[in-house]
Amino acid sequence: AAPRESHLAESSPSLHGQRGRTTTGMEAPQRVYDALDARNYKTALKLCEKNAKKNPVLAALRCLTLQRMRRNQEASQACDELLQKHAWTDENVLAPLTMTLNALGRDVEATACWADGFAAKPSDVGLGRRVCAAHAREGDWPKVRAVAALLYKGTKDGSYLRRFAAAALVEATALPPPPTKLLTLKLGDKMLERAIAESGGYARCSAEDVELLASLREAQGDGP
Repeated sequence: AAPRESHLAESSPSLHGQRGRTTTGMEAPQRVYDALDARNYKTALKLCEKNAKKNPVLAALRCLTLQRMRRNQEASQACDELLQKHAWTDENVLAPLTMTLNALGRDVEATACWADGFAAKPSDVGLGRRVCAAHAREGDWPKVRAVAALLYKGTKDGSYLRRFAAAALVEATALPPPPTKLLTLKLGDKMLERAIAESGGYARCSAEDVELLASLREAQGDGP
């Protein structure tokens, strides 16, 4: 389980993480995050509603604030208003919006938000990582592998090959096993071998890589 979790893990959007990504002109959203951290929801809502129509970040934070206040129907309607506009590509909008959707049990729509954003802006690695995490949250391992392959193609970052391999292992060892179990394991094995080679070979790869590779081989029936 260890290599699967570490290679696939992606921190869910947090208030502290998003506040750290605020940029010039984002003072109002930062004040909202501060209020949410302090559980001062009335203040947060007041800050959001002041300019929510002009600022999509505040509109998304309004969704999250309403959900935190347990005003779920209003939060859901606020999400609908944002979703009807267009495919968002700004993580400052998408993070609070999808946090709200997930909290409301609308996971499929949350994943679609990230996927649509990445489709509209395929060069954005941050969005790609979010898509991977969203698909992993839903257990859609073929899509995790597909996005990881795209990210590797665009960045040549071996960590995405490892993510591909970990997703392949989880997918192939699920119950009931998929009909493409052996092919999926071999693809994961091939991707991980490439990552190991690019990192300097077995003499320099991590113990975690070895453990993941051993798990892939064992799942293929190659115990020795």
